[in-house]
Amino acid sequence: MLQNSNYDKLEDFQNSSFQDIMNLKLNLWGNNIRDEGMQTIGQSLGKCLNLQKLYLDLSSNNIGIKGLQYLHSYLAICKNLISLELYLRSNKIGDQGIVSLQNCSNFISLTLDLSCNSICSSGTLKISQFISECVKLNSLVLYLSTNDIGDYGLSNLVSSFTQCKSLQTLSMNIAYNCVGDEGISALGLSLSNCLNLLTLELNLYGNDIGDQGLSTFANSLSNCENLKNLKLYLRENRIHNEGAIALISNLEQCANLKSLNIDLWYNGIDNDGFNGIVRSLKKQKNLQVLQLYLKQVFIQNNN
Repeated sequence: MLQNSNYDKLEDFQNSSFQDIMNLKLNLWGNNIRDEGMQTIGQSLGKCLNLQKLYLDLSSNNIGIKGLQYLHSYLAICKNLISLELYLRSNKIGDQGIVSLQNCSNFISLTLDLSCNSICSSGTLKISQFISECVKLNSLVLYLSTNDIGDYGLSNLVSSFTQCKSLQTLSMNIAYNCVGDEGISALGLSLSNCLNLLTLELNLYGNDIGDQGLSTFANSLSNCENLKNLKLYLRENRIHNEGAIALISNLEQCANLKSLNIDLWYNGIDNDGFNGIVRSLKKQKNLQVLQLYLKQVFIQNNN
């Protein structure tokens, strides 16, 4: 039985021995597959009955609602699937195209890229419902940049995290999504329930987050006592001294934190804010790796 299969052309995959495939990688981005082609792909995937891991890149293919429905209906046949990486960036899916995937309760790893797909708050609610069914997840990666989910949409999305009791690694890109204080506060509250979280990466570039929201988020994040690796990308928001200092000072409660990367470029942090951040960082004795971006200053410390 083939352990690994990697295809860049749909024709090659269609001529393969489907039942021998356990680990499949399909790189099909930018092929103008459209909804009609998705049915063909789905039919082939439905024959991979022993499939356990799937990497499927379908970005920039003019895929719409019907195409995604085809894919989900055939993936439901793959009952042994435990790891899914699905890249659907820059298609035409929208809120109506988001549907839950059946037989996903055994997933331990999920990557979902829906960036640049005109997704709003109702779409994130459907994504949340899907994630809440993946109760065994220990790794979750979500790319939702350049949509329009807003505060309400982000609150919908992260409500599912309380169901993921085994989650250890979480990465989210929700840059340029009109997220403000309410949204990031809801995110922090949900993360405070992820008690087994070890690695967290959040890209919140180009949103509308201010001091109050960031302070509330940081206070909630301090409950993640097992957190070891943290990356926060917060450039191009409305953060000033108060929010930045609150963020760093609250991280003192994360006693196991070893690696910290924070990007606060293009916010309203002045020299007083910088000095306050440095004072708080000096109290974090267990940090081994530090990367901090402030205005045009890049500070790095590797012990």
